[in-house]
Amino acid sequence: MANINLMTLYVIVIILFIGVLVVAGLLILLALRNRASRNEAAAAAAREEVTRPVSLYIDPDSGHLVVRRRGRFLASSYGLPPDEKEEMKRMAEAWLVWLGCKTELDPKPPVSKPAVIAPVSAATQLNGGVTAAPAPEQASIVAQINAVVQELLPESPYADKSIQLVERPGCTGVDVWIGSQRYEGIEDVADPGIRAFLQGAVKTWEQRAEQ
Repeated sequence: MANINLMTLYVIVIILFIGVLVVAGLLILLALRNRASRNEAAAAAAREEVTRPVSLYIDPDSGHLVVRRRGRFLASSYGLPPDEKEEMKRMAEAWLVWLGCKTELDPKPPVSKPAVIAPVSAATQLNGGVTAAPAPEQASIVAQINAVVQELLPESPYADKSIQLVERPGCTGVDVWIGSQRYEGIEDVADPGIRAFLQGAVKTWEQRAEQ
């Protein structure tokens, strides 16, 4: 009888030991799965920061722009570190290029160096000094295409007409003025010949831009 009780005890101990091993294995498996999920979520968040640096929203109550950056919702740029503000300025410039309001990004500002002031002669001082000519502003795409139109117009069948491409305020579109008649875009021009002439001017500008 004692042998039977001892054998039963051994079986119970073995069963308990196997049960502990199974539970420990399940716990380790769950821990590894949770760690993999956290790593995947962190990698996804990092990818989102790379591919989506900001998200733009409109406040339905105020109508103001709200920017989501790195998990924060920003109603203004107040309090942003200078490096983040500079980065967002570059993104804004890239957005203007995408809209066609600018042709290319402005170069990054160079590292400032102490200015070297050249001596000015007495004659220059008497003549009022030297005034540097202002740097020309970069023309928008619409202005560049309009310049092509004005270049081609004298040699076209429409040399006796006034044809102008004018960019709407805020880069919201292009108006075509033929004399005092305004059309909302090239495709809206009623005269098929003038419409084809303007489309040809756009193609000419594209060919020159690719060179």
